[in-house]
Amino acid sequence: MPAILFDMDGVLYVGDRPTDGAAETLAWCRRHAIPFRFVTNTTSRPRTALVDKLDAMGIEARADEIITPPVAARQWLSRHVDGPVGLFVPEATRAEFADCTPASPRDERVAAIVLGDLGEGWDFATYNRAFRWLKQNPDAPLVALGLTRFWEAEDGPRLDVGPFVRGLEYTTGREAVVLGKPSAAFYGETLRDSMTSLRDLQGSRCKAQSAVKGRRPLQGLQRRRWALGGPPGWGSRVCPHSALPSLDGQRARLRSGALIADKPASQRCHRIVQSFPKRAVEQLGVPADQTLMIGDDIVGDVGGAQGAGLKAVLVRTGKFRPTDLDGDISADGVIDSIADLPTWWERESPP
Repeated sequence: MPAILFDMDGVLYVGDRPTDGAAETLAWCRRHAIPFRFVTNTTSRPRTALVDKLDAMGIEARADEIITPPVAARQWLSRHVDGPVGLFVPEATRAEFADCTPASPRDERVAAIVLGDLGEGWDFATYNRAFRWLKQNPDAPLVALGLTRFWEAEDGPRLDVGPFVRGLEYTTGREAVVLGKPSAAFYGETLRDSMTSLRDLQGSRCKAQSAVKGRRPLQGLQRRRWALGGPPGWGSRVCPHSALPSLDGQRARLRSGALIADKPASQRCHRIVQSFPKRAVEQLGVPADQTLMIGDDIVGDVGGAQGAGLKAVLVRTGKFRPTDLDGDISADGVIDSIADLPTWWERESPP
């Protein structure tokens, strides 16, 4: 039973303008009971604000369908941390950590530190407080809501969370738990969140499949030859199961202590305590390679998802550039826009 993860900016919309076919494609998913989640690296706004933005574009969404780094971090903290958490995030984002016990600036010791894009909220005293808390408790994890270096504001480039995370890593000698794309940990948390939806929809999904020409989308993709929607000359290729990152392979890497964090595995790994939800996946019968990521970023969306064992389709909107097709990362499919997903899905589903 497959599921879909949709990147937001660049896939569903560009700026404040929805991409053609976004609302229709999501309605198609709901009509056929295909479980899906929205994923984004946004940390400066709560999910309710993102719901309002989508609603203004005519795109139906609920807050619990959106996975952001703060949501992934909260889930991770709930399993690994017991005690007050030092939250270095914008005030609006604190709502996503309502289940955590926030540390007070007067606290001498915390159980974890969470770093987000605090923007102009950073000053020496605030940054030094994060440093001191980490030094006072060598076991406190440094949880980063991404490693973005900077972003383009209307008045020019501005520092994002990445430089502040790297500074604390350097001064404390510990590596961060990164919970933002393209981190495999982020995708792992996203899969965990999706499992409830998958379980609840399993019965209705089976019924819906029988109404769509008797097809079972994505089943067997790893065993058949299938055409990529890429440029002329790509033709088709064999996509053997053995060539895909497997859950067994991920678990082996996890036992050795390594997991992709901020870059593809060939470039950098972080040591963190994290694993895929093996039992939940087994109960549902949905391996990670039956989950499809739709994104416009060849590294953050496609490479990150594939590194976590998912399949990934690249859209030619948003960040997409033709040179993305010439690099080391190869998408499992390329479509012009999200509007083409239903057609691609039907074409790649065995009869």
